[in-house]
Amino acid sequence: MISVGIFVLFKNSASAVNRTFFFLTLSVFVWLFGYFMLYSTNDEATAKIIYKFLYTGVIFIPITFFHFTNRLLSTKNSSGKIFIQYLIGIFFVFSLYEMEGFLVGLQKLYWGYQTKAGYLNNLYLAYFFSIFIYCFILLRKTIQNPETPPEEKNRIRYVFWSFMIALIASTDWLPVYGIEYYPMGFIFITVFASTTTYAIVKHRLFDIDIIIRRSFIYSVLIFIITFIYLAIILISEQIFRSYFGYRSILIALTASLFIALVFNPLRLRIQNTLDKYFFKMDPEKILRENELFKIEAQKQDRMKSVATLATGMAHEIKNPLTAIKTFTEQLPARSGDPGFINKFDQIVTAEVNKIDSIVRQLLEFSKPTPPRLEPVLIEQILNETLDLLSGEFVKKNIRVEKKMDASDHKISGDKKQLKQVFLNLFLNSLDAMPGGGTLTVSTSLNSDSCLLTTVSDTGTGIAPEDLPHIFDPFFSKKQGGTGLGLSIVHGIIEEHGGKISAISQPGQGTTFALSFP
Repeated sequence: MISVGIFVLFKNSASAVNRTFFFLTLSVFVWLFGYFMLYSTNDEATAKIIYKFLYTGVIFIPITFFHFTNRLLSTKNSSGKIFIQYLIGIFFVFSLYEMEGFLVGLQKLYWGYQTKAGYLNNLYLAYFFSIFIYCFILLRKTIQNPETPPEEKNRIRYVFWSFMIALIASTDWLPVYGIEYYPMGFIFITVFASTTTYAIVKHRLFDIDIIIRRSFIYSVLIFIITFIYLAIILISEQIFRSYFGYRSILIALTASLFIALVFNPLRLRIQNTLDKYFFKMDPEKILRENELFKIEAQKQDRMKSVATLATGMAHEIKNPLTAIKTFTEQLPARSGDPGFINKFDQIVTAEVNKIDSIVRQLLEFSKPTPPRLEPVLIEQILNETLDLLSGEFVKKNIRVEKKMDASDHKISGDKKQLKQVFLNLFLNSLDAMPGGGTLTVSTSLNSDSCLLTTVSDTGTGIAPEDLPHIFDPFFSKKQGGTGLGLSIVHGIIEEHGGKISAISQPGQGTTFALSFP
């Protein structure tokens, strides 16, 4: 179990979702490992030490689940609630070690020592199930929200069901209340671990679907076949021992052969039944719909950028047209002036070429083409992109500062795609500074001879809980945002062999750092 948590943590240690999932698996590991040690010892004094250790893990399971759920869903204003849960956990741990009402001793059952519940354990159980119910409601609301993208909705749906499976492991509480039921929660926890990990780490729907379906099927088969196997062995042994006084390994071998023969038909029957009731929609169809949704959202994001560009270009085109209009109005009166005609020819031609260049750039940006890598100057791309938005900067009272210390350094890249990267970053800065501010663009070479480009603004900043998710597809806190702008930026930078990161403080602005080899 802990290996799953470590795997998820190392997949993206910067993600709050991955970190909280790791702490959740750590709590579960302490619980399961503690019970393993408890059932393995024959010394009651040692057993008393072990059960306090394992219950420390048990206490923090609902707390870390609450923390994980709120980070997964990016719930607003959840930090205070999370802090309160940890305070409650500290209270229960204190009760466990310093008070007698949580657990009231041990009982010896056929599989080993088992704890006995006290009155505080009843309070903890009420808290345990209330937290799980609350989190399930949060997950369910997100699934039913029509604004949740299909891909995200599917991921959360399977996280929801994997935790529902994990909750069945709470049947391990039964022996604590004197019911002689062998604890089998580890089986449900195994299913939970595999399905949740794939739902978080793998973003492709089809992979998740197959894993969840097969994990669930085989967990059911384990129960059924284990029960059949034990039943056949026990009944056969009893019959042969009672009536014939005969014991033989042949009975077990015969039972094993029988199980092997019925396994595949039984597996297919269970799989078809599960498909009928739980997997009504074809996974491949869902995947196609997700891809179409993503393509459509990308188009909308591009068109939004084009609309912003067009607004800024109106200002750029207006200046050349004013110059042309002025010279045209003077032309009838000065048609015989060779100097004026020569100047008219030069200026009008230059201004028309400028308009043509602006319109051509807009058309190039709006029409997607395959990437074409070639040596490019980042400073040139930055200046061209800033020029496209110069009208917007003036209108929104934004001052642009340039610190170009690597002006002659070329990288291998696609000019149009890199222009799209910086356009998205500049547009984000525009949105973050509605009342004006400063946009700082800089380039430099670091110690590894990589080109470092930074884009900084003095805007509203990004909340700490949102920062790990800003490059996730469809993640957006802006009204009407598609959540694809920064995701596209991240993808383009990675295709160029580069890296992008963000540093931000609410109310102090944001800095994006891009590194190119």
